[in-house]
Amino acid sequence: MMEPIRTWTFDGDNPMTISLYKPVVTVKCGNGPEAELSPNQLKQLTERLEDVGEFFESEDPEVL
Repeated sequence: MMEPIRTWTFDGDNPMTISLYKPVVTVKCGNGPEAELSPNQLKQLTERLEDVGEFFESEDPEVL
């Protein structure tokens, strides 16, 4: 596999690493394998994560 264009790692009990390749993004949690996300899947995930962020701010289940 080629080198990623950019990689971000989020520390925690189960660290998460997100790597940007072209045209996919991979997500890896802890010691698990990398999972590829297509641009469409990434867009959908981003929308869902925005909903979750709004839920944490408002605690309104209707947001979800």
